[in-house]
Amino acid sequence: MSLIKYLKKVMLAGFSYLPSELKIFIYRCMGATIGKNTELGFGSFILPFDFDFKKIHIGNDVIVEDGVHILSKNVFLGNGTQIKNNTKISGQSDFLAGKNVYVDQECHFDLRRDISLGDDVVISGGCWFYTHMVFHSVLEGAPFKLGPIIIDERTYFGANVFVLPGI
Repeated sequence: MSLIKYLKKVMLAGFSYLPSELKIFIYRCMGATIGKNTELGFGSFILPFDFDFKKIHIGNDVIVEDGVHILSKNVFLGNGTQIKNNTKISGQSDFLAGKNVYVDQECHFDLRRDISLGDDVVISGGCWFYTHMVFHSVLEGAPFKLGPIIIDERTYFGANVFVLPGI
């Protein structure tokens, strides 16, 4: 690992453990749009893939709890959205969550393509959202599928659900 990559990781780790109010202040100074009554938990961070913080839009009354990592091209979290502990959202595409979205703890979102969650969506703990799919080696001729995931409003996912591309 290069020295610059190492230093970036150390700085990000240190930043994620700042108090919520200080993190929000820094995000706003860097160009992010963050509404009122928003909380960013201990060890959590939201990072645009290209470090353009103007691509972060967070509404009012949003709660991102401890240990949540969001790394994506564009981030939109609507009013009243809650993302619980240790959820990981990462990739080079967009993550969009409407109003009053609830994502329980330890969910994983793969952003090789966009993921869009409508208003009032509830995702229980341990769910995995994959925007790519392959079961065997592509080199041996297995099919490879990429596709966005778009979830309409008022949808409920029980615990440990796997959602595959094109849904």
